[in-house]
Formats: sequence, structure tokens, C-alpha cells
Amino acid sequence: MTFIITKTLEEHTLEAMEQVNKLAGDKILEKYPLYKQTNLQTSWLQLVYADTQPGTLPLTNQNSPEGLSIQQDWAWIKTIRDLSNTTIAGILIVPDIPTLYNLMKTYKDTLSTFN
Repeated sequence: MTFIITKTLEEHTLEAMEQVNKLAGDKILEKYPLYKQTNLQTSWLQLVYADTQPGTLPLTNQNSPEGLSIQQDWAWIKTIRDLSNTTIAGILIVPDIPTLYNLMKTYKDTLSTFN
């Protein structure tokens, strides 16, 4: 494959980092729009508040299916963020544009596996 290079590696690096952040943000918002994220936070706070009431069992962990569900939702979001952070760290150390291209392809392929 022949590459016609019209930009510097630094320019490609900045564009790739922006694209990684955009793709991660779009993926998260696709599954968890802002209103859903707000609802998750509110539900979690209600569970935590209920935990502080005298005479109640702890609800945020094993005793609450809702609490476990919320934790799983946030874990999914965190996994997407971790993937994008790791990819950006890799982007910052790539030695050349073909390597950057391959890293971005791997990122997009991996991101597409999350449902």
C-alpha cells in the first residue's frame, strides 16, 4: 500500500486523538444518552441514600439487583473510556503514519465489538 503523505505525523496524531475521543463519546451516547446517564446517577444516589437510613440493609451491592445493574452499566462506559485512553497513549508514541493507521484500525475494530 502506498501512502501519500500531505501532513506531518504530529498533524495526523492530533486528528487521530480527536477521532478516538469522538468515536468513544459517540459509542457511549449511542447506548447511554445523557438522560440515561443522569438517571443512572440519580438511581445510584437514591440507593446510597437508602443505605444510610437506620435499620436498612445495604442495597448498593449484592442485595440490590438495581445496584448491580447500575454498576454494570458504568463498568461498560468505563471500559470504552479505558480503551480510548489506552489508544491515545499508543497514538502519542507511534513512530510513523502507517503504524498510526494500523492502531486506529485496531481501535475502530475493537470499539465495534461493544454493544
